[in-house]
Amino acid sequence: MDDEIYAVDAIVRRRLNNLSYLQRIHLGEAQWMNCILLTKEEVHSYYMTETATQDRWKRWICLGMSISSLLETTDLKHLLIQFIRLFEEFFFFFPEEKVDSSKEALLNETLQYGNAFDVLVFCPMPFSQVDPVSVLMTLLDVLNLFYRKLQDHLTFQEDETVTINRLDSFIKELIIEPIVQDINQLSMSIISNSMSDLLGIASTS
Repeated sequence: MDDEIYAVDAIVRRRLNNLSYLQRIHLGEAQWMNCILLTKEEVHSYYMTETATQDRWKRWICLGMSISSLLETTDLKHLLIQFIRLFEEFFFFFPEEKVDSSKEALLNETLQYGNAFDVLVFCPMPFSQVDPVSVLMTLLDVLNLFYRKLQDHLTFQEDETVTINRLDSFIKELIIEPIVQDINQLSMSIISNSMSDLLGIASTS
């Protein structure tokens, strides 16, 4: 049992640190990889103009609202079951979001949902009404609450630890890694432009 607690504690601590760091990056409160301090305006402008990310925000609104409603439960096993159900429905309805870890036998893709979804909440709206940074910060907030709920539990069964590992893999691949890629791309673009400006000044001096 101690091994299960240690394993979950390691996952929770690592992910809480990740979530806090990403929030501070988007608020302009921390340097990205100790290299560049991005402003909120730079991040917002990037997300608004990067067409590849625009559909993501509408999907992540649904995900954030859905997770928020799940956090009302106090029963860990029920919470984990509902989280699995949420990802089943999310990957079913948004197959383009499917991540490598969702190919494992955890998800039952033979479910016939029709038009009924038990856990996934829908909030359709045009992209022009979506503030990407607000969507992201809200999603990071509810994920923070999820991991803190795990942190509050003193015991875990082996099957619960396995499920938590799987859920953490989904969250990492679906949310954390795309954000890291975006911030990397934005940072490299700003640094590259700054270097070009410096070279231009040097060549004319």
